[in-house]
Amino acid sequence: MPTTHRKILMNSKLGIYFSIFASTFVALFMVLLILQQLGTSDILLRMAAFIAPILIFVAISIASYTKQAADFFSAGRRVPAVCNGLILSVSALGGCGLIIFTGLLFIDGFDAWCIPVGMMTGFVVMATMVAPFYRKYGAYTVPSYLGRRFESKSLRIAAATIFAMPVLLLLTAELTIAIDAINLLTGLPKTYSIAILGLVLGACIALGGMQSLSSVGSAQAIAVIIAMIVPAALLGVIETNLPIAQLSYGPVLRTISRMEIALQIPVPEPAMFAFDLAGQGLTQLQSRLATPYSSLGPASFALTTMTVMLGIACAPWLLLTNGATAGVHEARKSFSWTILFFGIMVLTLSALAVFLRNYVMLDLVGKSPADLPEWFTTVSSLGQAAAVSSGEPLKLSDIAFDRDGVLFAIPVAAGFPPIVLYLILAGVISAALVAAAVTAYAFATMLSEDILLGLEWRPISTSVRLASARVFCIASVGISMFFAVIVRTDPLQLLLWALSLSAATAFPVIMLSIWWRKMPTLSALSALIAGFVTSIIVILSGDNLPVPLPTPINGLFGMVAALIAAFVSARMGSEASQQLQEKLRDIRIPGGETIYDRELRLLRLKEQQRSK
Repeated sequence: MPTTHRKILMNSKLGIYFSIFASTFVALFMVLLILQQLGTSDILLRMAAFIAPILIFVAISIASYTKQAADFFSAGRRVPAVCNGLILSVSALGGCGLIIFTGLLFIDGFDAWCIPVGMMTGFVVMATMVAPFYRKYGAYTVPSYLGRRFESKSLRIAAATIFAMPVLLLLTAELTIAIDAINLLTGLPKTYSIAILGLVLGACIALGGMQSLSSVGSAQAIAVIIAMIVPAALLGVIETNLPIAQLSYGPVLRTISRMEIALQIPVPEPAMFAFDLAGQGLTQLQSRLATPYSSLGPASFALTTMTVMLGIACAPWLLLTNGATAGVHEARKSFSWTILFFGIMVLTLSALAVFLRNYVMLDLVGKSPADLPEWFTTVSSLGQAAAVSSGEPLKLSDIAFDRDGVLFAIPVAAGFPPIVLYLILAGVISAALVAAAVTAYAFATMLSEDILLGLEWRPISTSVRLASARVFCIASVGISMFFAVIVRTDPLQLLLWALSLSAATAFPVIMLSIWWRKMPTLSALSALIAGFVTSIIVILSGDNLPVPLPTPINGLFGMVAALIAAFVSARMGSEASQQLQEKLRDIRIPGGETIYDRELRLLRLKEQQRSK
């Protein structure tokens, strides 16, 4: 019987399919723009902007239904590099990134770059030091990889239990953003928004698993890019006569800086560990846009960037998508697309924030409170901005914006038709669905594959395995919906907690498992528990610490504790067996059959021989 694996070819028509979807998405909003000019009811336009893309996503999910375990858990290992790059970039950004980063860039300026820069460098670390080796191993979940890497069922279950925490935090944040965006777009009661979101999210992951996730996620990512680039291009033409706003907003930024200097806006000097990024609710504009270290201290900026980088580099919910690529080469190549798309998105959000700040400086600062422009009155009526002045004229510090409403204020300030705002809202919903689907799928497969079935190495029947996974997909959506309703914490805080826990737990164990050939099982288990417990203690302690530190930095305490625990416990545990060391050498060979697929194939052969 031949032992070589068959190369599975990718669908050569995927480019055509996604081009058709992109054309349909653009045509939809052009038709809505025409209908709006003809006087069509606004509520009908809003519902069409919400329902039409959702129906397309559900249709793609249904078409991706599968009864094969390989397709459900790894999309048959035939996802193209560009599609994986799309999903990775947009799922890392998510609805949280689109809304929160734009608001932070507008309110806090330079200091907000610590998060996107950390994510970008995290992708570089993942591309060079983690993803190729994880892809060669080929495990369906990160806890499965750790369990089989160390031949430890207890480690597998412990990893799944601990990794579920940051995944659930991030999932709650994305669903919170999605629910608010749906309410703003459609005006539906919150109960209906939750029900629709749950049904769509369940369909996106339960029908086809990773196969459905890769197809629907690619379409949703394309919708997100279109929804952000179109308003930026229109603003670029208006303000700089160039449609490439990402590269042409520099002169606008310099003009804003000159106005800030002329108005003698003060430059604060925060403490080294100060952490005062804008939160939910109205926040006054007090800092200069391009001046560093106004909201964050230098140490907080550097440590936050590092924590976000480490949290992204080994994020258990992002690594899964790499296992669906056609090979190690495709996994590596997908990160060039990831960094490209992520860079475009972040530059687009930055351009939008700068253009809105320019409108504020020109239309509001120095003007009388009784002579505010119509766009600001409209935004204020929605509770997304306010102006309070003890005298005339208005100063920059007299103006306040809601961080999570900045993105939606941009088309209003520019005087665009309402359809542009609906396009942005549809993009935010799509981005939140991508990120929520990736995290919900990771949560469900960890519950199913690693906790429920984690005590058994032998392959079980495909029908039982798929049924279990689908049940937990629905359960994960239900659990996350419950948390999104009862937990009303700032989504930015949830995002930073998730990345902090990922940096403290996943990063040390995964990196050491790849680069420490003789690492004992006890070291891996000790590092995992020590990192998690330390991070939770420090986070819960909060301001009670002798030196109050911002939440993102707390993950570094956990990572240090995990590394210390790993090396100390190595003296008490036995070295990895020769067989495990050979397996580790095998993941450094890019070609050939994945280790996970080979192990399953050999286990099935043994089962067949026993049955005979």
